[in-house]
Amino acid sequence: MPEDRQQIVASLKRIRLFDGLNSVQLEQVASSIHPIPLKEGDALSLDGKNCPFFMLVSGNLRSTQLMKGSAGESYALKQGDFLGADVVFHGKQKSYHIIAIKPALLYSIQVEALRRLVNTIPGLTKNIKKQLVWYKLIHSKSFSWLGKEETIKLICRKHPAYLFVSELLPLVISWMGVLIIFLATQISTTSFRLVVGWFGAGVVGLSILWAIWLYFDWGNDFYILTDERIVWLERTVGLYDSRQEAPLVAIKAGETKSSQLGRWLGYGDVITQTFMGKIFFRHIRNPGEIKNMIDLERAQALGRQVSTDIHTIEGTIRQKIEPSQAVTAPTPVNTTTGITVGVTDQETKTVTEPMSI
Repeated sequence: MPEDRQQIVASLKRIRLFDGLNSVQLEQVASSIHPIPLKEGDALSLDGKNCPFFMLVSGNLRSTQLMKGSAGESYALKQGDFLGADVVFHGKQKSYHIIAIKPALLYSIQVEALRRLVNTIPGLTKNIKKQLVWYKLIHSKSFSWLGKEETIKLICRKHPAYLFVSELLPLVISWMGVLIIFLATQISTTSFRLVVGWFGAGVVGLSILWAIWLYFDWGNDFYILTDERIVWLERTVGLYDSRQEAPLVAIKAGETKSSQLGRWLGYGDVITQTFMGKIFFRHIRNPGEIKNMIDLERAQALGRQVSTDIHTIEGTIRQKIEPSQAVTAPTPVNTTTGITVGVTDQETKTVTEPMSI
């Protein structure tokens, strides 16, 4: 599949990994790229020692990381996903086996060429590191509700600075407990001194437990954007798990909101308005960037829906006119499986699940 430099640059502009790069930088990246077309069923085995950086431009792949003594971990890859950056950013050599689920186009960059690019283009370095963090978080969790062909585009949680702000109140109360203990030592009556001292110790102990609970509660909330929906996963430690979600095609509008403290510390909220309510991504890093990602995925989802509707209408008309040549409307690639029956695609859904031990 011959492609000239301008075609490669045009392809790079449509991939989130290259957001923020100017024309000169995109040309620099394009000069290091080697296109690799794959037919459906084609497979590649990539040795960790010589594995280049691969990025999927179109189509669908399944990648399996090869590990000694196990079957390896397998993940679906879609447009914009990549593999092979670990050797440059983490110094780790990994081997992969990839197979084309559908006809696909890969862009490959040799390791040394990638090193030169990340050393001269800070924006590319930042984007790859950010996406590697997302991959690590995605692969560390099991999301049983994901559809078979559904892909996570973004996963994040509350900003660490918000955790620090949340921990201030338990910290202040614990210091008050310490002060009570100190004052108790100044009381001459033994029985009263013991009562006040134990009260102060109790205040300190409860404050520490509260701070620990806040930390784990912060780490258990996730905000997720897939190619089909937005999801807020909330887990209240010791109480319940819940999932609030809405299809991308049901989103009407979105906005960002931040307090003065949030602007100083770099976090804010993304408020997404759907037909049946709102979904909040609270206290997250880069709220404006995440809102733009939601808007982009929404536009693509609407485009897929329009295309499917057109095919459906064409098939219905053709069936009426020429029954013997009727065509079947294609099934959308990103059809979600496992969603609770009885909830329409235009609804915001909240699922509450028993707490798993």
